Amino acid sequence: MALVRRLGFWGMSIVDYCVKGQILNAIMFNYKYVNGEFICKEDYLYKYGNTETNKEKW
Repeated sequence: MALVRRLGFWGMSIVDYCVKGQILNAIMFNYKYVNGEFICKEDYLYKYGNTETNKEKW
């Protein structure tokens, strides 16, 4: 039983590491979820136009 608990904890910690890594990357590179995709500010302004309105929306 102890071995099963250890393996379960190991699996959960691997998943936790992967999920938190993705969240950290999104925060550090300033990604946002826009229309079904994660994009950074530069890509957003390139795709939707570099206007004052779009800068304020970001």
